[in-house]
Amino acid sequence: MIDYMLEFAEPEKTETTSVDLGRRATVLRDALGLTPEQAAGRAGIQTTAYLRFEQDGEATVSDMLAIHRVLSRRELDDLFTAPRFDDVEEYHSYLERKYRA
Repeated sequence: MIDYMLEFAEPEKTETTSVDLGRRATVLRDALGLTPEQAAGRAGIQTTAYLRFEQDGEATVSDMLAIHRVLSRRELDDLFTAPRFDDVEEYHSYLERKYRA
């Protein structure tokens, strides 16, 4: 499987806000060629709840997870998993921090 990442036009910052997540949802939905109604239906949530998430980032945790599953085409197994590392040095640095604490 090839893992494609869409580029999000956001300024560099340290934290992602819920509004940012809503904007990302819009970009992903558009890339998949889905209407808000279709995305909401596939997620099993109300269209109004879906649109509220896209517009202002507000959603229940269960709705947000359902939206994630539909738009990312991934199961929730990827959430809260072990970190991934770009190279061996980054991995060693992680291990040092982990076992120093």
